[in-house]
Order: sequence, then structure tokens, then C-alpha cells
Amino acid sequence: MLHALRGLTARAELSEERAADARTDFAELAPYDATFVALAEALDVPLVTRDARLAGAPSHSAEIELFDRA
Repeated sequence: MLHALRGLTARAELSEERAADARTDFAELAPYDATFVALAEALDVPLVTRDARLAGAPSHSAEIELFDRA
């Protein structure tokens, strides 16, 4: 992830500020979860999960929908 952020900022496709935000988000989420959140943000699609902790995680702009099979 850090390599991708470095490349995006080097090509001016991502601001340094947004890259810093992404690094903070990554540190706050489990790396596995952060990958899905980042992908949802990049594709501008909702992330559907059964993980309530992930659905309530702060500091990202992804739309996260909590799926409950109840």
C-alpha cells in the first residue's frame, strides 16, 4: 500500500495530504480490512460487510453497508 501511495503522489495523481490520510486510515484499520476500504474508495462503490466494527470505522470516505442476515 505504501508503495502504491508513493507512486500516486509521485505522478501527482494523489495529494500528499490525501496520502497521509490514507496512511493514517491504514494504521487504524486492520491491513486486510483497509485493503477493501481503499478499494471501495478507489472504485467509488459501497463495501458490503457483516463486520460491524469495520462498518463503524472512522477516517475514510468509503460508503460501507452493514449486511445482517437476521
